[in-house]
Amino acid sequence: MNISGSAYWIFAAKCAAVPLLIVWLGVFPLQIKKRRTAVFAEITAHAIAWSIVAFAALSSIPNFKNVFADFDVELPALSVAVIQASDAIVGGWWPLFFLVTGVLVVDGVMFAVFWDQNNSRLLRTSWSLLMMALPLVIVVVIEIAMLIPMSALLEQLS
Repeated sequence: MNISGSAYWIFAAKCAAVPLLIVWLGVFPLQIKKRRTAVFAEITAHAIAWSIVAFAALSSIPNFKNVFADFDVELPALSVAVIQASDAIVGGWWPLFFLVTGVLVVDGVMFAVFWDQNNSRLLRTSWSLLMMALPLVIVVVIEIAMLIPMSALLEQLS
């Protein structure tokens, strides 16, 4: 296997690991028996998931953008849309920060409310997984959008 092939598989492995981490973070709080600890774990898990999205938008995507520009890689529409969204976030991330913080507060309150209701395990589980679905979908879209041109670039270089 040549160097570019190795780089491709390392990149693909990292792309697969992030969604698995987010799924594990979404299921972890549901295993806890104490309400206070479960709510804290829920908010923490979702904050970590949103931090992964923020890291991708603020750091990884601009780096990919520079690499693609250096090698004049033709980008598909999905990649262009993701890069434009990242540029918008980098330009004005404060409103998004407050929006995500508000969502995390609502998430914790709703999880606590569902915890207090009798026979609400299904409701609690559904809420937790729903709140993890959005960052998971965003991360998967980002990874697909960056993987397609990156694999084309690696093929050109090999």
